[in-house]
Amino acid sequence: MKKPLRILIPVALLALGLAGYLFWKAHQPFYYAGTVEAQEVDIASGLAAPILSLDVEEGQAVKKGDLLAELDCREVLPAAKLARAEFLRAQSLFRGGSVSASQFDQAQSAAEVAAARASWCSIYSPITGTVLTRFQQPGEWARPGGRILSMADLGQLYAWVYVDEPALARIRPGQAFTAIAEDAGGRTLTARVAYIRPEAEFTPKNVQTQEERQRLVHGVKLDLGDGAGLLVPGMSIDCRLGD
Repeated sequence: MKKPLRILIPVALLALGLAGYLFWKAHQPFYYAGTVEAQEVDIASGLAAPILSLDVEEGQAVKKGDLLAELDCREVLPAAKLARAEFLRAQSLFRGGSVSASQFDQAQSAAEVAAARASWCSIYSPITGTVLTRFQQPGEWARPGGRILSMADLGQLYAWVYVDEPALARIRPGQAFTAIAEDAGGRTLTARVAYIRPEAEFTPKNVQTQEERQRLVHGVKLDLGDGAGLLVPGMSIDCRLGD
């Protein structure tokens, strides 16, 4: 065999192998990384008062309207009762012409404010969800606007993935993605495109490489539903367009 031929055959085989690898690589599904999220709700106090009871634990499921906490309202409740009595007295006198409309309005407003404050003594869940964090304990003082608990509806999970503009043309609202949860044993579930941001942005900083962070991408929100009971907020998932 001539020497040039002996050189060309390995080179041709190498080129053929490289071409085959590139063809295989180009046809592999591309996975988008995302992090499971849930809409969180902070449960705050409307009063400055000691916490009498806080009977829910982190991870506990609660229904909308369930009692979460009780505050010590030994000053608030008598004030509300007194304001109510003053309003009823002013109402009677107003009907008899003994007090002015302005005085009656003031008594009514004071009674409504006091009743609203009294209603804040018992804190009820605004959603059906799961307790994520307890920020305070019984015996501690709650402060107006201060967080006592945080909750999330784990039946409405979602994740954001970031798609470059060439791939964006293939994505439509309602389209299926396959989500793979490695932290849940590699189990798969179906996610649906809920929203596509119209404005391009740079890939967020939590993406691994600097090169990827320089790309212009569009955020795509994937609806994960209840995650088939496999997912929790903070869990990483890999997503690809459904078959």
